[in-house]
This record gives sequence, structure tokens and C-alpha cells, in this order.
Amino acid sequence: IANCLAVGKTVLFVAEKTAALDVVYRRLREHGLGNHCIELHSNKADRKHFLAQLKASWEQGGRADASQWVAVNERLRLRRDELNAYVEALHKRYPNGWTPYLALGIALRSHDAAAPAFTWSAPDGHDAQSLFKLEELAAQVGLIFTAVERQPALDLVDVKEWSGDWQMRLLGAATSLHSAIGQLTASIRDYQSGLGLAAGELPQAELQSLTELAQLLAQSRNRDVSIAYDRDFPTFGEALARLERSIGDYREAERGLSAAYDVAVVRDIDIDTLDRQWRDAQASFWPKSVLGTRKVQKQLQDRAQRGTAEPGKHLDLLRRMKAALSAIDRSPLAGKPLPVDGLTTDVKDVANILDLARRLRLSLRIPGRSPDEFRTVVR
Repeated sequence: IANCLAVGKTVLFVAEKTAALDVVYRRLREHGLGNHCIELHSNKADRKHFLAQLKASWEQGGRADASQWVAVNERLRLRRDELNAYVEALHKRYPNGWTPYLALGIALRSHDAAAPAFTWSAPDGHDAQSLFKLEELAAQVGLIFTAVERQPALDLVDVKEWSGDWQMRLLGAATSLHSAIGQLTASIRDYQSGLGLAAGELPQAELQSLTELAQLLAQSRNRDVSIAYDRDFPTFGEALARLERSIGDYREAERGLSAAYDVAVVRDIDIDTLDRQWRDAQASFWPKSVLGTRKVQKQLQDRAQRGTAEPGKHLDLLRRMKAALSAIDRSPLAGKPLPVDGLTTDVKDVANILDLARRLRLSLRIPGRSPDEFRTVVR
């Protein structure tokens, strides 16, 4: 119909029933030919509707330029040739007997199936006969694979060439491994018995926990780590930090002195009384001020082991040292099974013991064991 209109012809549709004409008219409208149609099938048709159709046909149904029609036909011809070439390439049969259409169908149908990665020397490197042999080989491999029982332990074996010598070495290593496993099993049972644990199936998580516990017990040999069982253990880390700060404060103040004072002297000296006497002397008039300052200086000098006492400088420093000693004496770590000895405490040594104890507490949480078994291990 479009071709007839393009060459200047008209088409008349005649039907006995109006419904048939309506169907034709609707399809013409769907294809962009509605403005070229005039309905004449009813003597009761609205005159305005008829005139509107006639006007639309007159305005938009003019004769098109022949060159446009030629251009459209040329585009259609090119598209047709492209589609024909695509179909021809899609169904081209290659030396191996396959077509791209067949290959695409198999690839799309089995895209979720596992497939090995092949690297052919050329896309057409196989003919139909060699492809048939490959298919037979794949079928045989599949039959063998399904017939052989899978051994998960062999997943660890990754070799490309299997030889008799290599097989003997593999079997020898397997025998040695089996013997080592037997020795390990016996050692684990003795280890569990020593800890008071019932022997039985040993999950990987429990084996790992017991291994860590054994390593910690070896590291803590000849060291007292009973602090791990103290109910206040979670607070000992911060307590050690405070102890270290107090020792540092004492040593820092001590370095500012021009005289040396014994720890017992610092602990017993009445700083408040000496400080009050010193301030009173400073506030007095001569000669009371001179006598008062000499008295305080003499009291400090008598307590010094060596050096020259300077009340104006030493009293504040001695106050800091006395406060640090008081904090050290009040440390929660004092009296615990730890190498804590006041100012001479080796903080790093104490920290190492606390770290061992902390790791020991963690390793004692053996997975799958009851609270009663935990208490047995602790004892």
C-alpha cells in the first residue's frame, strides 16, 4: 500500500461489513498511513469528520520526492544485505564441522557449567576428525573421573608428571606423616590427661587452643604466673602504669636536688613543718630571718647523705618525692606474687609477667569444655 501511494496510485478497500474496514483502517494508522485514508463506508458519516480527513490527506499526503524514496530503498537494501551476511556468517560451517550458531547455543545453554580453559594454536586448528577424537577423549576422562572415588587428601597433591620414583617418595612421606600423627595423638592424650581433661575427639579449634596453652606454659617455665588467677587481674595493667608514673615522678624530682637523701629519710621527713619554719623565717626581720633560715638549712643538711641542702629548692622537690613514695606504697600490686619492690621495681619485668598471665587466661578458655573442666585445668 505504501509503495502504491509512493507512485501516485490510490487503493480502494471494499468490504461487506464495516468491522472489516475498521480493522484495515486501524492497521494503516498504526503504520503511519492514517493521514492518507478517507472513510467512505457510511452514508451516515459526519461531514466534519470527512472534511477533516480530506484536509489532512491534502496537506500531508502530497507526492514525495522520488529521490527520497530511492534513498529509503537504498538504506533498506543495505540493511537487508547486512542481515543476510550476518545469517550467512552465523551458519558458516568450519573445518571442525561446527557453526557459530551451534557454538553460541552450547555456550549460552551451559554458561553455568564448569569448563577447562583451552588455548588453541589457531581458531580453526581442528578438523572434524580431530574434534571427534577430542570428544571421545573427554568422554573417557569423564567416565574415569566418575569411577574413581575422590580422596580429599589428594587435593594437596599437585604434580604434572607421575613417575615411579616420585610415587615412592610420596608414599614414604605419607608413611612418615602417619607415624608422626600417631606420636602426636599419644602426646595430646598425655597432655590432656595432665591437664585433667577427658580424652576424646579433638576439634581443630580445641587443638589450636591447647597448642597455644602449651607454648605459654613453656614460656612461663620457672616464672610465677599465679597472678593470672587473681580476681582483680583486669585492673593490674592500669595499676602498673600508675606505679611506673610514680617511680618516674620520684626520679625526676630526685634529679633536681643538689643533695642526696635516703629513701627512708624522704619517707619520714616532716615536710610541712620544715616548710612552715622556712616561710616564717623568710617573712621575719633580721636577725631572726637569718637564724631561722640557718636552722631549717641545718635540719635538711643533717638528713642529707651528701651534697648541699637548699631549703628554698629542696622542700618542694622533697614533697613531690614523698607523695610519689606514698603512691608507690599504696599500689594494688604491692603484696601480689609479682617482683614489685618499691622504687627498685623492674617495670618491664612485671609487664612481661602480666602479659604472660593475660595470654594464659585467654588460652585457658578451651572451646567446647565445661566450667568444671576449666576449674580442673586451673587447679
